Amino acid sequence: MSLKSHQQQQRYSSNPEENDLLRILQRQLPQEEQVRINYLRQKNENGEITDAEHRELLKYIEKVEERDAERAAALIKLAEIKNVDLATVIEEFTPKEKKANVV
Repeated sequence: MSLKSHQQQQRYSSNPEENDLLRILQRQLPQEEQVRINYLRQKNENGEITDAEHRELLKYIEKVEERDAERAAALIKLAEIKNVDLATVIEEFTPKEKKANVV
């Protein structure tokens, strides 16, 4: 077992509700969808996107925003369950590479 998967397993608790919240936090888009989003974003930034591609990009954006809202709700609920402030939970469960991109 890799160190990363071991660390992820250690995050799970015996509380089923907490485990459900952790799964929401760890959920990611499939790699092929992420590649497609990146491609469409680049075409959009370059002004080369077609109407059909733009509609597709908007659908992806909506999907990502819905997942972000679910993650936010999961973080809040997890903070309540653990009886800690939200900042502590965010620090614990935000991937290191995302923290570097925060402005």
